[in-house]
Amino acid sequence: MVSGSVLLTTSVVLQAYSLIPTSPEDFAHDAIGELLSKSEECRADLVIILAGYEDEMMELLQKNQGLDSRFPIRINFPDYKPDELLEVAERMTAVRQFSLSADARELLRADLLSKPVEGNARHVRNLVEDAKRKHGTRVECQDLITREDLTTLTAADFSRI
Repeated sequence: MVSGSVLLTTSVVLQAYSLIPTSPEDFAHDAIGELLSKSEECRADLVIILAGYEDEMMELLQKNQGLDSRFPIRINFPDYKPDELLEVAERMTAVRQFSLSADARELLRADLLSKPVEGNARHVRNLVEDAKRKHGTRVECQDLITREDLTTLTAADFSRI
């Protein structure tokens, strides 16, 4: 037994706005009821985090006063800036021991500057994952393959842009 310590249980509900009821019969009412019940029942040792896009989360909280009053702390994380998204792409490639060529980096930067990207790095992750698949096909068709060919994503791999 641990003395003098606090053990908390944390529950994170991602895309919590999916709990906005769309009809009287859907599960959202039951899920919200259970969430409210557990938040009171286990108040001393339970942390619940509701996460989602700001507008949808506000709609969820406005539709249920019980939620609104039980989640008084709101933290808004601003959208990534284009240069930050480019850094995310570079880190995603580096984790897999890849790198971006200069032309791929410029193509990505131009794409990220050309249109608003919804609030998170999912767009960039999808672009990088798609580029890695295309990279494999491109390299496979080459006669002579170098280590750099195997580890570098080029603009040609980002044909989705």
